[in-house]
Amino acid sequence: MMTQGATADRRPCSGGRISQASPYACHGPMAWREISRNDWANKFIDELFKGAEISLEKTEGAKMSFFRVEVTGDCALAVKGAGKPRPMFEMKIDLDWKVEQPVDRGKSFAEAKGQIQVTEFSSEDTAAPQMKLICDNQLPPGATPAFQGLMTKLNDAVKSHGMPEVSRMLSQDFVEALKESAAGPASDAAPAAAAAPAAEAPAAPEEPAAA
Repeated sequence: MMTQGATADRRPCSGGRISQASPYACHGPMAWREISRNDWANKFIDELFKGAEISLEKTEGAKMSFFRVEVTGDCALAVKGAGKPRPMFEMKIDLDWKVEQPVDRGKSFAEAKGQIQVTEFSSEDTAAPQMKLICDNQLPPGATPAFQGLMTKLNDAVKSHGMPEVSRMLSQDFVEALKESAAGPASDAAPAAAAAPAAEAPAAPEEPAAA
């Protein structure tokens, strides 16, 4: 779930006055308009990762998926006139992952779990999300050396192939979709209340009866 946090004062405008209500909006002849994308970003990132299945290279058919996604931060688009929208965001993302690999000729699966913490992902450097890998190295009782070796292999595959794919999904899939979302609703805010019906015009006065 996305929650709003402090956002750096990034100013896309070259002139005009910064609105106190928004670090992005300006007023003046070169005004920028902010389009909130907090709710959109939360929904998009959640669906992007929960619907993903990453085949890990240098394994025997292991696949990586995500079962929990948590997003915090702020996301918006800055738009000026008919120009291209400029993404403006600063977020942190926690991704709980699992890897399943078939064993015993596909009769069962070995499973590894962990978390990828995207500690910094912002419009200042969209191509390089800062990430940290956490692996659950707790082994079941009686785990054999072969099983321990398999867990190590799966964790290494997440680091060498899974994390770069997560980076690509954020820096490419998310950022491109964010730009295109400018064509959608103007903001995440609730729609304005319907205008009150116009007051009825007063009835014309009755003409006096003829004498």
